[in-house]
Amino acid sequence: RGIEVNKNNNPAIEFETSGIEEGDNLLQNQTDELYVKVTYSDSVTSQPENTESTITVTLNYEQATGGSVPGGDTTNIGGQDVEVVTSGDGLYEDGYEEGRYVYKGGNPNNYIDIGERNEDGSVALWRIISKESDGTYKVIKDGILSNTPVWDEAGVRNANAGTYCQDTSRVGCNAWGITDNFTNSLNTGNVLKNSTLNDYLNTTYYDSLSNEVKENIEYHEWYFGYVAYQNDDLKSQIEIENSVSQKNYVGLISVSDYLRANYNSNCESYKKNDDNHSTCKETNWIYDVINNRGTYLWTINASNYTSNGQHFTSRIFASSTSSAAGQITNVEPCASGSAAGSVAPVFYLTSSITLSGTGTSDDPYVIS
Repeated sequence: RGIEVNKNNNPAIEFETSGIEEGDNLLQNQTDELYVKVTYSDSVTSQPENTESTITVTLNYEQATGGSVPGGDTTNIGGQDVEVVTSGDGLYEDGYEEGRYVYKGGNPNNYIDIGERNEDGSVALWRIISKESDGTYKVIKDGILSNTPVWDEAGVRNANAGTYCQDTSRVGCNAWGITDNFTNSLNTGNVLKNSTLNDYLNTTYYDSLSNEVKENIEYHEWYFGYVAYQNDDLKSQIEIENSVSQKNYVGLISVSDYLRANYNSNCESYKKNDDNHSTCKETNWIYDVINNRGTYLWTINASNYTSNGQHFTSRIFASSTSSAAGQITNVEPCASGSAAGSVAPVFYLTSSITLSGTGTSDDPYVIS
């Protein structure tokens, strides 16, 4: 209801508060913070005799009646009403696709236990990227896989893999999967063979999962249209990404998934993200998922960036020790070693799942 700040009358010391504001709603299991900044007054030119001051902050609150928050919008996440926010970390309405909700910020409460276990028996956490307009939940592994192949093994897709893939035996074919009339805006043609990584994730990796995990994975449409290098129009980028698709069980994040995970308006497009990447990565939880776990992270999208006629694929620079950390970069799909990308697999979970828990890392959502 209100915040009362009472200070003593020492003109040499000033207090400033920020963070939670009057009228803010606080949902069950949610936390918020009030910050107090203490400074010497600019008018003080010498050490004052009185160097002490006190401040008292009183937070007046009122319990919402009927279990609802006045003015607070919610949506159903696995049977739970989750607040839809417009600032800070949390669940947002997607401004680009109607009926879709996305988690944004540096560390929103979107952790989920899908039933997978690590070799030592501990929980392998995942994170919810979005609730899709069809009710499914797009999730990404909170970490990367080891010993995965590059996007394309050298020579696996050349002239016999379609007209688009011709003359790419040295560097690979950057289309995720089989499709007609694939384009990167420079070359157009048919793709007759899946990428090496696509086949690996949907055979070897998928087959290694337990039945408990598999029963909640949706066989879903994956969108892998190209991304224009350094474009400044996310709406158009999403439309192009969604222009090409293939059904799979397992995939990768799209470039737009990465951009839409950030609530900072200075980071909302490819160009803006890269121009401001040093600060953009601080408000993007997907960067935190991959930070220091691999040099780069593969995305599902081809790039229209080329060098000497080579096809390139989009990826995210994930090393915090580099000045380029958080940028979206491009590389030939057959790259290996330090030039390759790491893999964080992505699923669509069925719309029928029921979740318990609060979504924090200590109390993740659990499929029940």
